[in-house]
This record gives sequence, structure tokens and C-alpha cells, in this order.
Amino acid sequence: MENDNIVLVVDDDEMNLHVAKMILEKKLPCRVITADSGEKCLEILKSQNVRVILLDVMMPEMDGIETLQEIRYHEKLEDIPVIMLTASLDKDNIKKAAALGVKDYVRKPFMPNELIERVSKKLVQPKIEKVLVIAEENNLQDWQQVLTKNFPHEFIFKTTGAAGVEVLREEEIILVILSGELKFIDGFQVLVFMSKTEKFNSVPLLVSNSKEISAILEKLKPVAQDSPKKDTPVKESPKKNHVDKKFANVVTNLIGYKLRA
Repeated sequence: MENDNIVLVVDDDEMNLHVAKMILEKKLPCRVITADSGEKCLEILKSQNVRVILLDVMMPEMDGIETLQEIRYHEKLEDIPVIMLTASLDKDNIKKAAALGVKDYVRKPFMPNELIERVSKKLVQPKIEKVLVIAEENNLQDWQQVLTKNFPHEFIFKTTGAAGVEVLREEEIILVILSGELKFIDGFQVLVFMSKTEKFNSVPLLVSNSKEISAILEKLKPVAQDSPKKDTPVKESPKKNHVDKKFANVVTNLIGYKLRA
């Protein structure tokens, strides 16, 4: 529904707010809410389920970078796509925004086609890829902590081969993980089913344990960025690192198979 697609436009210029609202609501299935300050932006985000934020860089009192820091600091808000609005591509601001996960900009004054294209891409609901994990019940909690903490995928956890096969019959799975501690008969049952089913010919199978994946994740941690200047502190997001730790890297290290990034 149209009302499910809420776009929040934040700019201290009333004309810019009016133009952006008019363009987006006319051409896209969305509802536009406007805010003329960073403070009002944060208040709106507390009560509205916003899909995309258009955030002006230069604003009095609380500017766009400071507002972005606050957004990224809150776990419930940090994954909302943000597009920065700017009249000039200042390198320092670009670097600060990039450190907070934002690399998408729209120049002011707005070109309608560019604004529509950028926002429409952000409104597309991403497909959540599913991963099947089959592990013994006494190790399941360790797997859940390692995987759900570090990856944005949807995980389906099962404790027997039969239950895993049922999932494979019904769901579109991009990766199957078998715990190294799993009973042989359970693992063998899954292997036989996958080998006899054509659609799983290209689906990688990983046999490992949660401790081994944890160790590799530690090695894959991104190198720390240059420290920000003292007058522009950047708050760390509680989940900031998870976007950098992808199965493509982990699986490549474990079994040499490159998944879609």
C-alpha cells in the first residue's frame, strides 16, 4: 500500500521540502513527511515507520551529519536507507557520511528524474536470503548467536536431517550449513536429498562449527577507519560491523566457494 512507503525529507528550506514532496508523491507510490530540522527528524522517526530518509547536509543547530550519527546510533533506526541532500559535494562531509554507511547523494536544486530514480531504488523491498542451519540441539544456541549477530540473512535452524529436508522442499535456500557435531545419519540424509535434487546443484554446503566461523569472523573484521577529528565525534553503531561480514567472505575462507555478495 502507498501509506506503507513513507519517505522522510529533512531540510531547513521550506521550498525544498515542498518541491521534494510534490515530485515524489506525484511519481512514486509513497507518502512524504517533512521535517525542517534534525531534531524534528529524530522525533518523527520515533513514531513513524519510515522507509527512506532524504537528509540535508547543511542545516543550522543540528546539521545532517550530526543527525545521521544519531540515526545510526539507534539500533531500530540504523538500517533505514539514507540519501544525503547537498548543494555542494564537500569532501569532508562525504567522508563522514561514508563512514556512517551513506554514499548516496542528490544535488540541490533537485532534478526530478534523479530524485525519483534514487528514491525508487531505496523503496524496493530487498529480498532476504535464507540459510538453513542443521545442528544438534545442545549446540544450537551457539550457532544462533554467531550467525544472527553478524549477518543480515534469515536463518532457519533445525536439529535433525529429516526436519532440514522438509525445509529444503519448501523454501528457497542459498546456503546449507551442517554442524560438524551433527550425527552422521542426519548429515547423510541431507547430502543424499541435495545430491538427488537438481535445484541444489549450485547451492553450497558448508560443514563446520560455530567456533571456527567465529574465529574467521575475527580475522575478517574491517580495518579501522582514520579517527575522526576531535570536533566531529562519530558514535559507533551497536551493529555497525555486520554489513562488512558477508557469507561470501566466510564461505570463501572455509570451503573456497564464492556466494553472491
